[in-house]
Amino acid sequence: MSYSIRSFPLNRTILIAAVMMACTQAAAKAEIIVTVNANQFFNPTGIQATAGEQFQITATGLANLALFDGPYITNPNGVITTAPPAGSGAFNFFINNSTPVGVPPAVGQARNVLPGAPAHLVGAPYGALVAGFSNVPNPTSFAQFTGGFTLIGASGIATAPSTGGFLFLAVNDINNTFDNAGGFTAQVTPQGTAVPEPASFITLGLGLAGLLAWRIRRRRG
Repeated sequence: MSYSIRSFPLNRTILIAAVMMACTQAAAKAEIIVTVNANQFFNPTGIQATAGEQFQITATGLANLALFDGPYITNPNGVITTAPPAGSGAFNFFINNSTPVGVPPAVGQARNVLPGAPAHLVGAPYGALVAGFSNVPNPTSFAQFTGGFTLIGASGIATAPSTGGFLFLAVNDINNTFDNAGGFTAQVTPQGTAVPEPASFITLGLGLAGLLAWRIRRRRG
């Protein structure tokens, strides 16, 4: 038994389903606000990402990496806004253990983590905002971030690995829990996947099929 478009409102069903799915996807893209504490190694966002899912992240605020022997204060790009005084512990550490080596830390600089340091992201600025995806919801070590970390700064994109994972944010450093203070306020907005998922193609196909059916019905009517 066959059904014509006129005898069965298939087009309406398809259109309604497509619209509902589109609304669901739009709701899923709602932004969230995350507090990124400088004294916490891994700050949870509450997001479990799928493979290839992307997130636009913007951040503001200031992080102090040397509360007791500095200060050494940076913005989300890792640029120094308050430099440690000469002779302080933070001054001596950063002049010898970050690039450019031997150059005194100063306002306007971004001091990069040296290779071999146990930081979130080697080669990126100390105090910068970074993002990583863990395979567990409560990570306790860098080893649980198999894809490592990505530099975000004041604005950037974090892309989930092929295995997906739980999204975490952090202030790039090697001893976050010791003498760090302050942090950033980050806005995280899902952007979908780098390559459209099959569901996206299905949604598009349903919508086009519904539109075509509606036009055929109008012509026959």
